[in-house]
Amino acid sequence: MVPEQLSVRRRAGIAAFSCLFTRRAAAAPAANTAPEQPRFSQAESGLRVLDVSIGKRGVPAEPGCNVSIAYRGRLAAKNGWVFTSELAADEDFEALSWTVGDNSVLSGLDLAVQGMTPGGVRRVVVPPKLGYLTEQTRPVPREFWQRRRLFSTVFNPTRIANGEGDTLATTIWDVELLRMSCPLTEPKQ
Repeated sequence: MVPEQLSVRRRAGIAAFSCLFTRRAAAAPAANTAPEQPRFSQAESGLRVLDVSIGKRGVPAEPGCNVSIAYRGRLAAKNGWVFTSELAADEDFEALSWTVGDNSVLSGLDLAVQGMTPGGVRRVVVPPKLGYLTEQTRPVPREFWQRRRLFSTVFNPTRIANGEGDTLATTIWDVELLRMSCPLTEPKQ
């Protein structure tokens, strides 16, 4: 075969193949290839919630239930700086446990676990009014320097006086409900 004929045959073959491919592509409806972006739902309280994964079937957490969570807390004002983390994969992991509705943790976390079932994971954006209101509000970062940086940002009097308080105290939490037990209630008659 003469090299010129070979190149003509190759070109013809490539052209035929590309025509088949483009016909199929043209005949098929244009599919939206961009994945759908997850959407946060916003509660009346200002809490923004995104269910990352739904937990096991069962009764959802409600006020009065004892819950244990693994969590990671980030500060929105510091480019997502992680100020506290208690994840199950950590060596010295210690779950945060409380009774829903007893006001012993951030109001935002208390509201965030309501409606979750064990194994569920949520990302929660907690506005300042549901976040750290005092330095004793749980969960408190273990390390001293993390506590100081968090509290000096959230409770900074100069920035609060300048009207920056809302942006400084917004926290983002990744929460996994590990365990839950609810008291048995008698059926209403």
